[in-house]
Amino acid sequence: MGYPLDVAFAMEKGTYLMRWKASTGGNYRLDETLSSNYAHLSQFIRNVTGTRTTFGPRFSYFSICPTGCSWQNIPRELEDEIQNFMNVRRPTCVALGVEEDYVALFDDGSITISSGLYARYPEVETMINNRGSKGGIAYIALSPFVARRYYGIYGDGSTAFWLPTAWHKDVQEFLKPVAQQKPAPSTSANPSTPAKHKSNWGEYVELGLKLSELTNNLIQIVNS
Repeated sequence: MGYPLDVAFAMEKGTYLMRWKASTGGNYRLDETLSSNYAHLSQFIRNVTGTRTTFGPRFSYFSICPTGCSWQNIPRELEDEIQNFMNVRRPTCVALGVEEDYVALFDDGSITISSGLYARYPEVETMINNRGSKGGIAYIALSPFVARRYYGIYGDGSTAFWLPTAWHKDVQEFLKPVAQQKPAPSTSANPSTPAKHKSNWGEYVELGLKLSELTNNLIQIVNS
């Protein structure tokens, strides 16, 4: 198959999307498992390239690519934050967790979190507080199934996570490519209305898209 570019598992059983680059050089996608609840997402990924997608509760999702992003049913305050400041800063990574928790990384180095995040994901607070000495945060994922579980990559390539001890051996195996190919320092530091699409920016999400190849193997673990 080559290597994956975007792999995301929704909370509904058997629902996922996948994009990959074949060994022959072609780019392919598989989104037939997405139901009508994700019609806007299907439309989005069929018209852009280089997506990175995350799913959350209540058929929510956030998908980003070098030329724009699309979202649906994300927390109202997060949606307002993105829309109100789109001309000032743009998201490079969005993580959706339980109880409408979220973390959003922006291209100006700022980070927006939900009010209850640290109560349900306490170790994420430590990661955020340590970002100054580690090149910022390049990527983060929250489990939308189980509070506290998360996985993140700092801008210097080091990682932080809270996952069951039984998973640590597998996680360390997945982390080997990260250690071998550290990314450049990151520049980052109520249901919403139906799906929204924003476009016309490019280079801000390139780091995140490059990290997708390293992190897609962990998405299924974090979301289980």
